[in-house]
Amino acid sequence: MPRRKRHKHFCGDIFEFPCDDKYGYALIIAKFSDIRKWDIISPLHPYASLMTVPLMVRPFNIVSDERVSLEILEKTTLLNPQIITDNTVIYGEHPIVYHKELTVDDIVMTKSFEAVGVYKIGGNSKIDTPRGIEYFIEKGDTVHVILSWGFGMIKISGDEVKANMPTFDTTPNYRGGVASGMGAWFLENEKRINEYEATIYKTVYDYFNLPYDISFDDFNSRFGGVTRQQYVDLLKEKNAL
Repeated sequence: MPRRKRHKHFCGDIFEFPCDDKYGYALIIAKFSDIRKWDIISPLHPYASLMTVPLMVRPFNIVSDERVSLEILEKTTLLNPQIITDNTVIYGEHPIVYHKELTVDDIVMTKSFEAVGVYKIGGNSKIDTPRGIEYFIEKGDTVHVILSWGFGMIKISGDEVKANMPTFDTTPNYRGGVASGMGAWFLENEKRINEYEATIYKTVYDYFNLPYDISFDDFNSRFGGVTRQQYVDLLKEKNAL
């Protein structure tokens, strides 16, 4: 049986995907195969526990009966980022149709609020996958409650978590795991993300004593991350565009 053809892809590529019987489009802004090699995230960061080797993409706010030109897409609003498996792009199920030079305005990354447990096996620290706070406390693990946005991360740990428990379920996040490609669901997911931002994340920001209007760049500058300009510069330095 012949091997399937593999397609190279880079940050700044735009691919087309089926959206019911129409066309949708998304911009690749991050490849986790590269990010893991660059060693720029903590082992506790939610990105470190993502399944497979995914891509972060931003869908364009457009669905069309026929292929849309690059000129139209460049004038179309980009929606919130999603994380998907890379195989649909690698094997051409979501064909790459255009490429654009990424700018700082294209860079918005996912935000996540989660609990991570750390336990000991044979003297070594092991990290459990994100779950609810109560799960780790009941197990007796050291629990870290983490807010991440892009590569930046702030955490509350140990006894401080038990003394200052959030008053709502800690599992909702809009990292949302890894989707197996793009589809018409992205429009519903956009609504869910915006609802979380308007409700849950106000409480989360209070929990971490952060101003609700903190910007992506300010968050990453304060909490060990990478600003939008630093990220674009890094992509250029690594020839990842």
